Amino acid sequence: MLSLLDFKRAITSDPNGALASWNTSNPLCRWAGITCDRAHRGRAITSLELPGHRLEGEITSSLGNLTSLRTLNLSTNSFSGRLPPLGRLGKLEVLDLSGNSLRDAITDGFANCSSLRTLDLSRNYLVGELHPKVGLLSGLSVLNLEGNKLIGIIPPSLSNMTQLEELDLANNSMSGSIPAELGKLSNLSILYLWKNSLSGGIPESLLNLSSLQDLELDQNMLGGVLLRPNIGDALPNLRLLTLEDNKFDGHIPASIGISSKIEYIDLALNNISGPIPRSFGKLSKLSYLFLEGNMIEASNDESWEFLHAMGNCTLLRLMSLWDNQLPSSIGNMSVNLRFLALAQNHLSGTIPTSIGNLHGLTYMWLAFNNLTGTVEGRFEKMAHLQYLGIEA
Repeated sequence: MLSLLDFKRAITSDPNGALASWNTSNPLCRWAGITCDRAHRGRAITSLELPGHRLEGEITSSLGNLTSLRTLNLSTNSFSGRLPPLGRLGKLEVLDLSGNSLRDAITDGFANCSSLRTLDLSRNYLVGELHPKVGLLSGLSVLNLEGNKLIGIIPPSLSNMTQLEELDLANNSMSGSIPAELGKLSNLSILYLWKNSLSGGIPESLLNLSSLQDLELDQNMLGGVLLRPNIGDALPNLRLLTLEDNKFDGHIPASIGISSKIEYIDLALNNISGPIPRSFGKLSKLSYLFLEGNMIEASNDESWEFLHAMGNCTLLRLMSLWDNQLPSSIGNMSVNLRFLALAQNHLSGTIPTSIGNLHGLTYMWLAFNNLTGTVEGRFEKMAHLQYLGIEA
């Protein structure tokens, strides 16, 4: 009780009255946010959960005395100061301090929390390098440090977390290359490294992650060959792929059509060349496709066959291909398409009448091409169209 009262005294603002029940006239196990272990006659506090109460103040070191604690969730408040020393909490399984204003470095202090399964310190102001000893948390399934101010490399020691399912280091200032050792994380389903300063290529070892569903590497300085030719075979469970705003080159591999579960692809703002593979038409769950700002070519009828094939993508809602290098087959595309951008593509000829079949469109951008002829009879069926850009 004394440790919790010490924590309460450090709270400088409690606008929702979340701690109103925290007083000696109430049994400890009836305090808001507190769960006790009945097997120990209510003496063992197993959970402290006070998320989203707009609490202000510092998280006191006294919480480190609650050695029976399994869950500590103080997320989405306004706590400031340093990370509390919690190295004595050997039973702690869930630590969620996300969405606060904590300012500290991530040291080796968590290394003794050997029971941790979830460590979420995202959306704070944590600084410095990620300590390699974090890799000692071999039972961790979720590590989320997104939205801080971390620098330095991604420690290869993270590969020791063999139970890891989610790794989120996005929106920091980390540099260096993506460690090839991450390919050892066979249970990994989510890998978010977007908006850092990572360089080099995508390690071939990541193709060992057959359970991977979400891969977000956008807004870095990555380069080299875009994707390995066998990506579709190696990552059959992929749902989301974002490599936007990097320096990748090469062609889009046809094997991506094997990734039948994929819903979202963003390869925009790279140096990709060559045609768009017809195999995209096999992606029946694809809803969003961004390929703008590359050097993709469609110089002959064969190059445009992907549009006809994508008529099978009945869930497609957005396709952005502007700023790359309209045959009648465009009308075969999904009637669920809402956004179509083909501007700045050196397209010539007339706008096909079949484009009117896309009556679900709300946004169409065909500007800055070399289109000729009339628009009469092209757009009358598009009752939902809110924006049409066809300026020269």
